[in-house]
Amino acid sequence: MSATCRIELENRIEDFPRFLELLESFAEQHDLPQEAVFSMHLAIDELFTNIVSYGFSDDKTHTIEIDVSYGEDALQVRMSDDGIPFDPLNEAPEPDLDASLEERRVGGVGVHFVKNLMDDVSYVYENGRNCLCLIKKTST
Repeated sequence: MSATCRIELENRIEDFPRFLELLESFAEQHDLPQEAVFSMHLAIDELFTNIVSYGFSDDKTHTIEIDVSYGEDALQVRMSDDGIPFDPLNEAPEPDLDASLEERRVGGVGVHFVKNLMDDVSYVYENGRNCLCLIKKTST
């Protein structure tokens, strides 16, 4: 059995708590493990912040669509936005985690963090939208 829900957020950091409320409610309804929910929360927070901060070349209001689903022992989130085409999985720089903080170049650490939190992350650009799909298994 699978369950789904959707929320549309504006490209404003202040809108993110609405997603957290939805995620917590969804997790409670479906008795999802807190570890999986917390990992998804951290990953979506990082990605949403990056989309809002760097994804748009204008000051207009844009919609970021987030679909949450659960089925087959996995929590899945699909984020979609009409921002500048950007594949974070292949275009974000690989972080040099061995370098000191002073020597480390900016960028890439957040995407590295997301990849390590999730069991699967994929990207596609379709119909004029960036689409990221994140999967976190809820069973071992």
